Amino acid sequence: MLLLTACSTTEPLVTASTTQPKTAPQTDQAVIAETVGRSDVGLQPLAWANPATGSAGVIQQIEPAADGGQGCRQFLTTHQTITGSSSLNGVACPAEGHQWKISR
Repeated sequence: MLLLTACSTTEPLVTASTTQPKTAPQTDQAVIAETVGRSDVGLQPLAWANPATGSAGVIQQIEPAADGGQGCRQFLTTHQTITGSSSLNGVACPAEGHQWKISR
């Protein structure tokens, strides 16, 4: 005969907190700008992805911006979304707080 016994402790159960601060999801443009800013000028193709939107692409080119201002970088990337694919040619520049933003 098998006898099963239950745990009879009266100590409170401690669990890990599962609440995390909510932050706004990053836009595709923000992900692209940050990827361009962290990468070297003249790099080889570099993939990027935004898990918040499901979009992805490949940055094909990063060069110093033609106007040479503020350390900006000109880039060319593909942009694949659920609705289709396109190319994006833009300029990313350093912004406040060590972030990068697309300026045009």
